[in-house]
Amino acid sequence: MENEANAANFEELEAHIHRLSGKLGGMAAGTEAYAETKELMEDYYERLIAMKNMSIDTLQCRLVEAEDTTKASLQQQSRQRAAHAGTIAALAVLTFVLVENKAPGFVTTPVLMIARFAFNSPPLLMLLTAIGAHLATKWRLAPDD
Repeated sequence: MENEANAANFEELEAHIHRLSGKLGGMAAGTEAYAETKELMEDYYERLIAMKNMSIDTLQCRLVEAEDTTKASLQQQSRQRAAHAGTIAALAVLTFVLVENKAPGFVTTPVLMIARFAFNSPPLLMLLTAIGAHLATKWRLAPDD
């Protein structure tokens, strides 16, 4: 149940039903007292069912709210990851420009040699492609569906 008051109401209804159930066992079927007790017991059952349905509705609403909160949180994390990746890329470019400005060819010469080797080697090119695809899937860099 959602709170203590609802739990107390639920327990009270169950106690009434239990008491009336015991009372019905000692009554003769077909009497007016039996019919009244049975009708009262049915009313308690209907109230109990209504309370359970309200509880279910409340819990379903809370579930939808929790799902919405989780979705919003995941979207925020995705945006933060993208911002971090952009910041890292910007820092890498800045570092590259500063190093190349101070020592021309210090970074570009080895990078060009590695790139020539990688693009002239089909197995290495396939490995790099597989790694890139794995990272794009794992880090959700691929567009969302």
